[in-house]
Amino acid sequence: MAHLVQVGLGSGGMSVIDMLVRDIRISKLTLIEPDILKPHNLSRHLLGSDSVGNSKLLSAVKWLKDRNRNLEIISIDAFLQEPEKQAQINNAIKGADLGVCAVDNEEAKYHWCSLMRHHCIPWTLGEVLSGGIGGFIHTFVPGGPCYACACTYLKREGPKESKDSKPDYSHPSGQVEEARIPASFASIQTIAALHALATIDLLDAKIKSYSFLLPLQKVDGIFSESLKKIVVNISKNESCLFCRGEVKVVNDVDDLLQKKLKELSGGLGS
Repeated sequence: MAHLVQVGLGSGGMSVIDMLVRDIRISKLTLIEPDILKPHNLSRHLLGSDSVGNSKLLSAVKWLKDRNRNLEIISIDAFLQEPEKQAQINNAIKGADLGVCAVDNEEAKYHWCSLMRHHCIPWTLGEVLSGGIGGFIHTFVPGGPCYACACTYLKREGPKESKDSKPDYSHPSGQVEEARIPASFASIQTIAALHALATIDLLDAKIKSYSFLLPLQKVDGIFSESLKKIVVNISKNESCLFCRGEVKVVNDVDDLLQKKLKELSGGLGS
């Protein structure tokens, strides 16, 4: 029987965990989520109007127990990076079999990556692109490329968001019209289903690093066609500041970010 740990119970995260708990091999969950459900969440969230104003975490626990009454659930009402919660989070994660990351905050993704590496836990990440035009699915395994390696390959910048930011699957100032439209429930569900399948692969002992992009819409200048999977061959970056050398939990992400940006810029601005 497997112990799964997940951070994030937003519209995507709730859909992923809803699919996963129906697998009888998952007997224990550790869930981390600090937010309450707000009215604007309803159009894309599995939780209903009776949960508005209440903790997403507590509402999710009830939802999941209704679908699998034998589940053991550890719930942690906290931002992932809260210093005071690190001992609790580490103790809850210790010994877990697989992890799921379902957050948009870049700092949280980096922190989750360091936790998973520290505890040698394979994990998955699903990312819905702005406007729901597609999404990435990543699987990370101990000893393989980490999230920072993936960001370097994809030429992404490091974390800029604070824990108070409210990402909404949209980019209001985006140059492409589709990127200014919030993702639909259907597109979130599609990427969530693929995310769940990637996680089930870990249960089936298909342990390997793997990333792919699935366009859900044809968008001029971005995707020439839809529903054609694009495999992303991300290799381990031997100079990566996050995963080279000794494994340790990253508490000061901002400091590592500055070093990483300096590294990527070739030392410009130093």
